[in-house]
Amino acid sequence: MIRKSLRKTGLALFIILLLSGCAGFPVREGAAPLPPPAAALPATAAYHFTLSILQALNDNVDEAILEMGEALRIDPDSPYLADELALLYMDKGDVEQALAICKKTLQKYPDDIDTRLLLGGLYLNQKEFPGAAGEYRRVIELAPKNAVARFYLGTSLADMKQLDEAAAAFEELLKIEPDHFMGNYYLAKIYSGMKRYDEAEAQFRKTLEIRPKFESAMIDLAFLYEGQRKIPQAIEVYRNFVALFPTRYQARIKLGELYLQERRYDEAEKEFQEVLKVDGDNREARMTLALIDLERGRHQKAADLMAGLVREYPTEYKIVYLLGTIYEEIKVYDKALETLRGIPAS
Repeated sequence: MIRKSLRKTGLALFIILLLSGCAGFPVREGAAPLPPPAAALPATAAYHFTLSILQALNDNVDEAILEMGEALRIDPDSPYLADELALLYMDKGDVEQALAICKKTLQKYPDDIDTRLLLGGLYLNQKEFPGAAGEYRRVIELAPKNAVARFYLGTSLADMKQLDEAAAAFEELLKIEPDHFMGNYYLAKIYSGMKRYDEAEAQFRKTLEIRPKFESAMIDLAFLYEGQRKIPQAIEVYRNFVALFPTRYQARIKLGELYLQERRYDEAEKEFQEVLKVDGDNREARMTLALIDLERGRHQKAADLMAGLVREYPTEYKIVYLLGTIYEEIKVYDKALETLRGIPAS
């Protein structure tokens, strides 16, 4: 019976060499061909399996399906071949056929873990979360330490908004694999959604201990702090982020905004200037720098910056309005009136 190990590159190459050396059996001249010895029969399934893999590598999915189907016809007792055929149908976009193959395989081999994991994945792909959760629960019954099943059970439950059960699933996963970084991350997000903020913070921190450059965890931790108005802690996270990823100007904009909330104008100005080094035309950064100039009494510089933006974006009336208020602030009333009259009454 064809087994999973055949997919390994070295053994697959060995099969190709083996098949090329036994492509035919010796035939006596003038006599009927001898039947192949029984020991050689599995190689026929291996031959079609190998052809299927080669066709798939060349993006010939239909041909790959035909070859894998032939391999399964010859070796019908191989759940691995059935799984591979289901995956090929998935590649083709025929999810219903892939589902049918998995269900048929499980009728014959109800305890096959790989097929149940595959079926769970197909259900997830179709957003049939209850079906997916059922398959992953069955895998856990068969193999309680299967981390893949526990992880995707948690994600399935989270998608169904069953947050208590999802949290429990990820907590069980982390008892088995404490350093499962995606398990820690998802549990942190679930705790956050449950407003269990201290536990969420701890899990985000744990995730970043395991993978310090995991961007999503850093941003989510910063959002967590912002939501609790822990601005200094949020600033610390964003500072670490831009130190690791200096060209991610959106994070610099956020860091600059937080500095402004804390009235740390020098640091805010520096961050927005850094944004312009990466994206010289960034409208948000230029507008904010003008407002910082206004706040710090540099009125003419603020007016010049905002006037340049108005020339570039004459129908962005928020910018036009800000320029008008700057002119009013510096008592240039004629320009203030002229600018504000440029905004439609609507």
